[in-house]
Amino acid sequence: MRIPVSVGAALFIGAAPAAAMDCGKAATVVETAICADQNLLAADDAMAAAYREVRTLSTSAEKKMLALSQRGFIAEREKQCGTGSPPEIKSCIGERTRQRLTRLQGEPESGPGNGSRLIPLYIAQEPGPGAYGLDIEMTRFAKPQSAGEKRFNAWIGELMQKLPLGRQKIERSDVSYSYLAFASVGYLSTDLLLARVMQESYDGGAHSAHFSSTINIGMKTGKELAVSDWFSEPMAAKLAEACYGQIAAEKKQRFEDPAYDPAQDAQLNKEVIAEHVATLSRWSITETEGSLQFDEYTVGSYAEGSFACVFPMTELKALALPGAPLP
Repeated sequence: MRIPVSVGAALFIGAAPAAAMDCGKAATVVETAICADQNLLAADDAMAAAYREVRTLSTSAEKKMLALSQRGFIAEREKQCGTGSPPEIKSCIGERTRQRLTRLQGEPESGPGNGSRLIPLYIAQEPGPGAYGLDIEMTRFAKPQSAGEKRFNAWIGELMQKLPLGRQKIERSDVSYSYLAFASVGYLSTDLLLARVMQESYDGGAHSAHFSSTINIGMKTGKELAVSDWFSEPMAAKLAEACYGQIAAEKKQRFEDPAYDPAQDAQLNKEVIAEHVATLSRWSITETEGSLQFDEYTVGSYAEGSFACVFPMTELKALALPGAPLP
């Protein structure tokens, strides 16, 4: 779970907010609970240590936003965990602190890793006249060495260059424009990196737009993989047919209509699904499964919600080409 951060541009200060807990000065409900429990105190200390390590690996600009993000996390943890019974408070603190520690440690969602340090990157900006409200969490290799690490950092840099930073052309002054993005590395090994960035943009319309970007890299070559590196055309066609079946079943369940006929659903287009299957940037991969994400309006109306096809990794490997670079 991502902890939202809301900070103003005037808060560009560099002091580190994550020193080890001084239990002699514990004043809040959360601070008191942490100091009363050795496990919570150890987790909080580990988080503070990870924060300090990230600072040493960050640029000056990154350090400023990292500090703001950490302050935002601490304030949000206090807000979320400061009420309830003692067991509820303890559980909330433990969960939030572990989540933050995982992000600061740069751990991929799955895979053995490759020995290199990933660090988070934060950008926050308050909405205002001519300015989007930004809440961005990206990631990069602290000291890229291999071709794959350098390509991944370049990809993150390309995405960040497209962010609506500073003053923008904003058509409506009566609403707050916003842009959120969250990066995650789904799988990482010495041979393979699979990563995804989830994005949400609100530009004053009826609702927000949700979309994603993914990248799948051979770490030794720096080459971005294609679906053809994984599946033959006949196997890709089988996946497309299976994906069509998953979405049709999901629609029938959501509509609660036994008479729903996917053949009569103009928005459920087999060609669109096949095109998505054939585009690797639509895929999100972890050690245990692969999922195919569909942006809004591609296979259903906005009111229907988002759709995804999910395949266990065992099934994907059974359909894959011999020696295909899957986890």
